[in-house]
Amino acid sequence: MTVTLPAAITPSPAFQPVPGQRIDPELARSWLLVNAAQPERFQPAEDSAADIVILDIEDAVAPKDKDQARADAVAWLTSGHTGWVRLNGYGSRWWEQDVEALAAALPAHLGGPVSEGGLAATLSEMCLRFGTGARIGLGEVCERDGLDVFTLLFSESQGRAVVSVPRSEEVRFK
Repeated sequence: MTVTLPAAITPSPAFQPVPGQRIDPELARSWLLVNAAQPERFQPAEDSAADIVILDIEDAVAPKDKDQARADAVAWLTSGHTGWVRLNGYGSRWWEQDVEALAAALPAHLGGPVSEGGLAATLSEMCLRFGTGARIGLGEVCERDGLDVFTLLFSESQGRAVVSVPRSEEVRFK
């Protein structure tokens, strides 16, 4: 499907359309939430006319089904499909598991892996893509990981992922 936009409306330069997301999120008119406990609905959602597809593992999923829904969403996204994932709320008993599962399986969707230019390139791309700034405690990371600043910023690693966290919650990630 090709989307043609009027000359006055152009997507951000960083936007690259992929299956499950056919238009820049800033221009999306329709967002389709799909209950992730029903993986048989993933393909019809991706094939639909919706601008953005969101796999919902939060409110749409009963507590007893959350682990399987998370696994189904990760399996879908790691098998060549794309989309967004609505995580369980911060502070819920499932939030940390959601973040860990997605970060382990899909680091590219969370801003890294820290590869192809290292942490410096990953942070730059994230800030430019989302029009935000970043505050990074390099000293703490260097000390914890036994690295010098140059190695931390420019070495490539599949073992680290960059995740955006509200400043009010950064203490939980130290």
